[in-house]
Amino acid sequence: MRNVIRWKWALVVWGMLTLSSHANLLIDSHTDNNENHFLYSMVDSGWQSKAHWQEAPGGGLQVVGADNWGVAQVVSVSTNIGSELVFGFDWTPGPAATNASLALTYELVGIKVTNTAPDGADIIFPGMNWFNTKVETDIASGERTVVVDFLAGNFPVVSASTGEASVSARQAISSSGETVSVLITNSVAVGSYTDLSDYDYIGIRFGIDSNDDPTVVGATIKNIRWGDPESWGGEVPPVTARQSLMDYFLPMEPQGPLVSSGIWGSAATALPRDINNGLEDSDMSDWCYWDGSIVKSDDGRYHMFASRWSQTNSHSSGWKINSKGMHAVSDNVNGPYVDQGMTWPNWQEGIGHNVIGLRMHDGRYAMVSSEITPGDVFVSDSPDGPFEHLGQIEWDANGFKPGLARYNKAPNHMSNVMIMLRPDGRYQIVARSCAILISDDGILGPYKIVAGRAYGDIPGLPQENMEDPTVWYSGGLYHIVVNHWPTDTSYHLTSEDGIHDWVNRGIAYQHGKGIFRYPDGTVNEWETVQRPTAYVEDGHLSHFNFSVIDVQKGADVGNDNHGSKIIVVPVDGEAFERDLALKIKTEAASTVSINPVADSYVRGGEYATDNYGTSNRLVCANNDRWRPDHRDTRITYLKFDLSSLPERSFTNALFRMRVAGSSGYSDLHTVYFVEDDNWEEATVTWDTRSATNEVLGSMVYPPQRSRLQVDVTDRLLQELQGDKVLTLAVASDAGDRVEYYSREATDPKDRPELALRMELTGWEHYVVDYGLSGSVTADFDADGQTDVEEYAFGGDPTNSTVQAPAPRLTFGTNDSISFYTRQVNAANPGIMYVVEWADNLISNDWNDTWNYSANIPVTTDYNDIERQIYGKTNRHLFVRLKTVQP
Repeated sequence: MRNVIRWKWALVVWGMLTLSSHANLLIDSHTDNNENHFLYSMVDSGWQSKAHWQEAPGGGLQVVGADNWGVAQVVSVSTNIGSELVFGFDWTPGPAATNASLALTYELVGIKVTNTAPDGADIIFPGMNWFNTKVETDIASGERTVVVDFLAGNFPVVSASTGEASVSARQAISSSGETVSVLITNSVAVGSYTDLSDYDYIGIRFGIDSNDDPTVVGATIKNIRWGDPESWGGEVPPVTARQSLMDYFLPMEPQGPLVSSGIWGSAATALPRDINNGLEDSDMSDWCYWDGSIVKSDDGRYHMFASRWSQTNSHSSGWKINSKGMHAVSDNVNGPYVDQGMTWPNWQEGIGHNVIGLRMHDGRYAMVSSEITPGDVFVSDSPDGPFEHLGQIEWDANGFKPGLARYNKAPNHMSNVMIMLRPDGRYQIVARSCAILISDDGILGPYKIVAGRAYGDIPGLPQENMEDPTVWYSGGLYHIVVNHWPTDTSYHLTSEDGIHDWVNRGIAYQHGKGIFRYPDGTVNEWETVQRPTAYVEDGHLSHFNFSVIDVQKGADVGNDNHGSKIIVVPVDGEAFERDLALKIKTEAASTVSINPVADSYVRGGEYATDNYGTSNRLVCANNDRWRPDHRDTRITYLKFDLSSLPERSFTNALFRMRVAGSSGYSDLHTVYFVEDDNWEEATVTWDTRSATNEVLGSMVYPPQRSRLQVDVTDRLLQELQGDKVLTLAVASDAGDRVEYYSREATDPKDRPELALRMELTGWEHYVVDYGLSGSVTADFDADGQTDVEEYAFGGDPTNSTVQAPAPRLTFGTNDSISFYTRQVNAANPGIMYVVEWADNLISNDWNDTWNYSANIPVTTDYNDIERQIYGKTNRHLFVRLKTVQP
């Protein structure tokens, strides 16, 4: 329902114009476009779709059913030059995909029209068959097209009977839910056709075989790009909008030639490589290196603090019994780093592992060792040493599991200790468990565990075999990257305070994704990649270090041709932080949170008639095994009023409760839907409680101050269609008493909530992207056009020299009149355009019926919309335009 008119009518008047004065001006131009737009009728909207694909929200394509073959796009490339075609796209399996290696097949051809142009029935790929792309020619009337297979670099064989040409296929493999970026540069010089300008059209086809995975619904293909590198100034532009930290890793600029001979390493994983990057013993005559963190000294040198052991040891024995703390130095952050020797040779013969370095609050340099030492700190006034043993780290479990601070294997040392100096002057440890420890009293502590595993209350992340966390602060956020060692996949998390409410930001690194690449395209795919460590310079993430081996750990046996080194990878940190900040602003703008209107818990046994509605705690416990009278069993109830929610499309709804305290560690808590909403906070008891119904989700309740979190999207959407009241119950499977904060909690962040993510309109995205107020009367750059006008018609609200183009009116042959407006190209723009015409203002008879309309793509975000009237012989025409918000 369009209930708010945001703009008044804008009257565009062309009066006293002779219709013939602009004869042929429009029609000539439009005829040129017709050669592309009418013969290939789907080019206007971009896609020619078959089978079960549709346009995806935000652009691209989306699978909506099984048997998912059949998508092609056709585009004219006649204005391009050169003999190389760059082709790239992103694809992501559907959210329900279960196959660990789901395959998307893609094919790419060039079309040269040699006689009569093909019609709409035989453009490209009419067959859409598995592995047999069909490009038709017409045998009866003679050759009409020449087809070139760009991926294979040849002419495909054309069947004499059908006129169909089979074209090769390639596959992009993805793990479930992971976005894969594909970028290919192929020569198209085949026979006498040497340049892109020799081809009239490019055809691209994608397909997912439903036999690979029957749950491919929701898979998307986005950010498709192609063209001639020369048209981009000789450089290939980014193929995709960057989604996760891994996308911001940059090529490693060689510090010397790439070397293949005379050095250690497997040709399949580590050759050729830059032996001057990072820290390594290139001929493996002495050392294997591990760990590695960078600290910049006041004189501009870069210091790498790491561990090493003799290459005569296997990797497994070397780090356990022979690992020593060491120091290397370089004038370049990328290396080469020159080994300066051990850093505390007089303390237990220099033993050290999981070594990191940092600057302390007083300017001194510190090194930390753990895993094979209890958790020790060494300090020096100079990065060159000597480093003296300051002491062991002290910690306090603070009511949490002690195992969160130490490695749960003898001799119970701390492990993977990463220490950072927080902006507030305190020290923070994130150790192997990824629990958060804070010290108010210096680098030795005592540290208190203040939060459990950072990833522990995040559904979808691995909950076991996580290690090697690194922590840093940049862009106004605390960051953690933690590695899932069985898959060499690292995950990126962020938090505003570095303690609570960590958010999964996607994959930071994954084995086999080509992050160890050089500008010339050479890629090293190290077999073992661990110990990620962030380096921050001038407040921005700058580089990442990794400890790498060319083979599996167990295959590095000592005195062989294998080894380990520390590699340094540059990161576009400023862009990463800028884009992440914008993403977070968008998330905030698209998130609606509501608290319960009633909550309480009930208790059985002799307390079955008691009410706890005034308590500021909600309690869960189940001790029926020992007390079958339910005396020590408690169930929590919460009621949410959904009537205040905006009438919008919600994509996700999470129910969240924060733990205030507990007497245990590992009970399973289940969230139930309760159909009967007829209960009141002030009166509900065990005896009067509503029965629980559908199980919505379960979770091992998180540690203190962390949150229970369950997805309730489907049930919430159903309740929005009903009485708009949602009741939930939370029950435990065991006897530990767990207290959650209630809606009466003092801090609003502690209160139970439904957090709903809604789809932003194009206007709302625009407001977030440009940092606008959102007022429809605001004019941020004071150029006379309101922000919403510039959004509607393609201006820049932050630059007064870039204004939205004015609508225009043109005349053509056959008494045709066309009105052009620039309009937002978005699935849900957040505004609606109304264009009407009249030839007599006295009668005030306005008409919104046009004889013809067409979309003319201008940019990714905007189209020019042509509306045309035939047969208007009146010498006056009046057009008015307005926008409204639905």
